[in-house]
Amino acid sequence: MTNRVSRFVTDRDKIYLKLKRIASGCSRAAGKDLHPLNDDLIPWLETNEDIDEYLNLLDILTLMR
Repeated sequence: MTNRVSRFVTDRDKIYLKLKRIASGCSRAAGKDLHPLNDDLIPWLETNEDIDEYLNLLDILTLMR
């Protein structure tokens, strides 16, 4: 019998993962490792839509805490 542990992924986890994907793209553009919450990613985002999505995700994450 195998012991399988399934992890319940919360909505908060999903939002954070989206922010990590955005930070990953910004890190490539910046040439350094950027943190999704501690670093300002706006200078590295290419379009207004990207900036709006980033700010919206930060707002949602803040409301979920």
